[in-house]
Amino acid sequence: MGNVSHELKTPISALQAHLENLLDGVEEPNPRVLAVMLAQCERLARLVDQLLDLSRLESGDVPLELEPVTLGELVDQVVAEVAVSRPERAVRVVNDVGAGLPPLRADRERLHQVLYNLLDNAFRFTPAGGTVTVGAHRENGSCSVSVHDTGAGIPAEHITRVFERFYRVDSSRARSDGGTGIGLAIARSVVEAHGGTIWAEPGGHGGATFRFVVPLWDPSAEDSPAILLHANGGTHT
Repeated sequence: MGNVSHELKTPISALQAHLENLLDGVEEPNPRVLAVMLAQCERLARLVDQLLDLSRLESGDVPLELEPVTLGELVDQVVAEVAVSRPERAVRVVNDVGAGLPPLRADRERLHQVLYNLLDNAFRFTPAGGTVTVGAHRENGSCSVSVHDTGAGIPAEHITRVFERFYRVDSSRARSDGGTGIGLAIARSVVEAHGGTIWAEPGGHGGATFRFVVPLWDPSAEDSPAILLHANGGTHT
C-alpha cells in the first residue's frame, strides 16, 4: 500500500500544483501547461489500469484463450507500437526471430502484453544510438524468447528482484521516464500462467537480456479448453 500510495501521489501532486497555479493566475491555461497536466492524467490512468490488471492476473480471474501465435509477426507489431509511443528514442530494433520457428501455444493478447512490457523497458534504458534485439529459438517443445538491449545493464544484486512489483534499479530515472514499476511483474504473471518461466541476466557485451520460455503449439491439443490464470503462476482448466 505504501508503494501504491507513493506512485499515485507524484502525478496527483503535480496536477494539484498546476490547478492551484491556474486558479491563482500564476499560470495561464496555455497548450504547454495543459499538455503537462494531460501527461500526468495519462500516467495515473496507466498506473490504475496496470494495478487492476495485475490484481486480476494474480487472483486467477483472467481466461487464457490459447491459439497458435506466429512470434515474428507479433514482434513486428509490438515494435511498431513501442516506437510510436516513444518517438523521442533513437533506438534501433532488430527482429531476429527466424521465419521457420513453429507457432507458440499462447494467448495472443497476453503474449503481446509480455513483449510490449519487455520492449518498452528495453527502450527506456537504451541510450540514443543503441540497439534492442528480439530473438527466439526452439527448445524441444518450447520456445525461448530473448529481448537484449545495449543499455547500462543491471547490477548483479538487482537481477533477481526486477520482477517484483514497484522495484526499480534506478527509481528516479524510471519514474521520470514514465515507468510504473508494474510492467515486469505483469510479464512474469502472464508467462508463468502459460506454464513458462521468465528471468533477467547480464548481456554478454554490456546491456541486459530478458528471457522467457513458453510452449510451442501442439496440434493434438487444439481442442483443449481455455486456461484460467491461477494465483502464484499455476493454472486450472
